[in-house]
Amino acid sequence: MSRITLAFAAEATATIYVVDLAVDLGFIDVVIEEDSKAVISKLSSENTDYSEICALIWEAKGKARELYACTYRHIHRMGNKAGHLFATMHNHNEDDRF
Repeated sequence: MSRITLAFAAEATATIYVVDLAVDLGFIDVVIEEDSKAVISKLSSENTDYSEICALIWEAKGKARELYACTYRHIHRMGNKAGHLFATMHNHNEDDRF
């Protein structure tokens, strides 16, 4: 069960990095594609998130407010190779586990 949580955390963390990059590059209208429907749902929801990754979701939403528009879209894993690679590397890094 904790492995799934780590995968969700990796997806949410990747979203935070993407939003930071978009802000740093001066983009104002961004479409972020994710292969995790659960994370997309949490990022798109107006409701308060109480899941184990709520702090990451809150941070991603806060950073996205710096943009004029930030849209989240679900794509299949094969279309999101970079995100999947990041999540895989994060799950194999023993130093980050708690």
